[in-house]
Amino acid sequence: MRVLFIVPYVPSRIRVRPFEFIRTLTQHHHVEVVCLVSNDDEAADLPALEAVCARVHPIPHPPMRAMLQAIRAGAASQPFQAAYATSSGLKRAVERIITHFDVVHIEHLRGAATPFETGGVPVVWDAVDCISLLLAEMARAPQKAHVRAIRAIDASRIRRYEVQLLQRFSHTVVTSARDAAALWDLRPDNGTTITIIPNGVDLAYFHPQPVDRAPHKVIFTGKMSYHANHAAVLSFVTHVWPTILAEVPDAEFMIVGSNPPRDICKLNGNAGITVTGRVPDLRPYLARAAVAVAPLVYGVGNPNKVLEAMAMAVPVVATPPAVTGICAGVEDGILTVERDEMASTLLDVLQHPVRAAQLGQHGRRYVEMHHTWSRAARQLEGVYRAADSGWAMELQTAALAAD
Repeated sequence: MRVLFIVPYVPSRIRVRPFEFIRTLTQHHHVEVVCLVSNDDEAADLPALEAVCARVHPIPHPPMRAMLQAIRAGAASQPFQAAYATSSGLKRAVERIITHFDVVHIEHLRGAATPFETGGVPVVWDAVDCISLLLAEMARAPQKAHVRAIRAIDASRIRRYEVQLLQRFSHTVVTSARDAAALWDLRPDNGTTITIIPNGVDLAYFHPQPVDRAPHKVIFTGKMSYHANHAAVLSFVTHVWPTILAEVPDAEFMIVGSNPPRDICKLNGNAGITVTGRVPDLRPYLARAAVAVAPLVYGVGNPNKVLEAMAMAVPVVATPPAVTGICAGVEDGILTVERDEMASTLLDVLQHPVRAAQLGQHGRRYVEMHHTWSRAARQLEGVYRAADSGWAMELQTAALAAD
């Protein structure tokens, strides 16, 4: 099968879902990628992407131009996210090559922002998350007044836009049952199919390493420019970390992820906290950690930070929003607690290294059974076949009608 991926950013080990789908599908199919490139960091990720697929068609997408598009959307009805990601260059690139493919895979709401002629080729939309659900959760979190106002404006637009996308695409994919249910509530009566395909983890890349863990090192991983990660870290540092330090004065908290905002950067060097920014390889940091935390205040989908820590046999202490798409419990290496229980649970893990090691082993076993990318790719292939069969049936019906 010839598959064309359309992605509003450069797939990478940070933008892991499309990257791993592409890497895994390439083992059996011809896969090409059209993606927007917004900055030097994304451009630096292109060689790794080119190494795992047949061809990449990068489309420059300067942030200033994208921001102006989003501002102009303020006077229209298009969501800011969609306006930001619209690209005439992407439209031209896709329409030039689309008829050479059997199926088109569009990643995210932003990837679907640019309309194009399909040439009759079936399209699968990987929504990833239900963004209107995410915005509804964000509205309950603390935020600045101007941010709240902008998000309130965008929320109603996003909801209408997701309805339009469900009308536009007959095959939709999402990461979790919760996101699927939210999209189902929006679903127009047009026979749209919604399929749940959870995230996986690269078990050969993320695996336990033969190094000693620092006994009191706590780690949080994730792209720090993502608002849910930003809010999670601020909440943890404010409400949980002081209690940990009071009991374990030499405890260390590592915040590992790209593009930390200014208020996160200011934490570096204070109260046992280290902020690394972007790192070339996440594994050495996870390998040395005694425990990983995922104290999300809100969130949707399958947080990769949890699956990657589990794959490296690191025990995980998480709040419920971090594990909504993961059917795992304490026997699987995850301790799920509310924020007011996180400090005591985390202290228990830090003070009982044998139990922590057992939790880590359980986590590794769980992802081996339930979250491989090969399993996710097989599910995706099934969606492609269903979409392609529908296309073939439509062509056959048209041919019979012509006769």
